[in-house]
Amino acid sequence: MHSLNKEILKTLRGDILQFIYKSQVERVKKTSIQSAFYAYYPYADIDRAISYLVDRGFLEKEQLTSPIKNRAEDFYSISADGMLIVDGTMSDKGIYMDMEEE
Repeated sequence: MHSLNKEILKTLRGDILQFIYKSQVERVKKTSIQSAFYAYYPYADIDRAISYLVDRGFLEKEQLTSPIKNRAEDFYSISADGMLIVDGTMSDKGIYMDMEEE
């Protein structure tokens, strides 16, 4: 499967930030993010977008062990810088934010 072009990845990164921001929960499970976007983007590109956001400090990753499944799962929360990206106060050349979406 081929990878998305850079402009589409920028849009995906912005969409992921908005998704987590608008979810209004402390953290979001990785599988929930994947489920929200898999109909439009390949899983590998969703994972690449998440990794970019973590590497740049816009998302914070936490591994928690599920007491029911007894295995570690990845959870993500938006950082202070991630919130600045979402509200347009800060920008990043690798993220496209659709400000009309609010």
